Amino acid sequence: MDVDASRSNKTAEAYAMRKMLDRTEDCFGLKPEWIAADTAYGSSDTLVWLALKR
Repeated sequence: MDVDASRSNKTAEAYAMRKMLDRTEDCFGLKPEWIAADTAYGSSDTLVWLALKR
C-alpha cells in the first residue's frame, strides 16, 4: 500500500516503516491487524511504538 525509500540502515528502515503505517492509515483508513518484518524492525523502540503508541 505504501513505499518509502531509506538508506540501508536499521534506524532509517524502522522510521520508514512507522511513516508507511501512518500514511496508509491516513490515506486509506486501513490499520493492519499484523505485520511481518525482518529483525531490522525488532528494536525495543519500535516494539514499544507498535505495542503502546500505535
